[in-house]
Amino acid sequence: MVIQARMSSKRLPGKALMTVNGISILGHCIVRCRQSQVDHVVVATSEHETDDILSEVAVQSGAGIFRGPLEDVLERFRLLAEHYSAERLIRISGDSPFIDPALINLAIELAVGNKYDLISNVFPRSFPRGQSVELLTRDTLENLASLTLTKDDREHVTRHIYKNPSMFRIVNFGSGGNFESIQLSVDSAEDLASIRRLSTIMEGKIGGWKDLISQRTLICE
Repeated sequence: MVIQARMSSKRLPGKALMTVNGISILGHCIVRCRQSQVDHVVVATSEHETDDILSEVAVQSGAGIFRGPLEDVLERFRLLAEHYSAERLIRISGDSPFIDPALINLAIELAVGNKYDLISNVFPRSFPRGQSVELLTRDTLENLASLTLTKDDREHVTRHIYKNPSMFRIVNFGSGGNFESIQLSVDSAEDLASIRRLSTIMEGKIGGWKDLISQRTLICE
């Protein structure tokens, strides 16, 4: 399990360490991921000095840490897979403090006995933002890294796959509804305020994604 995070977020710099009920956004994400069936949780950040502090947060929250290129996130993931000799990686964004462990488990179950290049729940997206899960094989990362990709493709890791679906074995799992417009990730100051209100309403006892959107509806009315 790999949580992608850095301090130099373009829209909300430093958001990884902004707090919700006294716990950093990254800390919440680590805790939620550790509640899933994954063997290890690793925070993948950059080698830039601004991300030094993320190493401390990761260790304090019970996660491992791996550091690689700042902009070339694809290479960061490839090097991580090589370092850990991992045949598969689950990719979660560090701005997802309330990621549902059940969705992570579902991706793991879909991988058993199958040889997909990518297991995803965003192709098409039907879950709320902040509930995105991607499971990639190490071979897929190596394949992508060998291609001539744009800077944006390398920064966003799976973007090339979604642009060229016929070239890859992709399976997508859906929510059974249309919840893609609901924001449960933190990409702006407004998102952070909403997540804080949501956490207060739920008294810090965060449930699954359906519980979250049910309570979020109350604070948005």
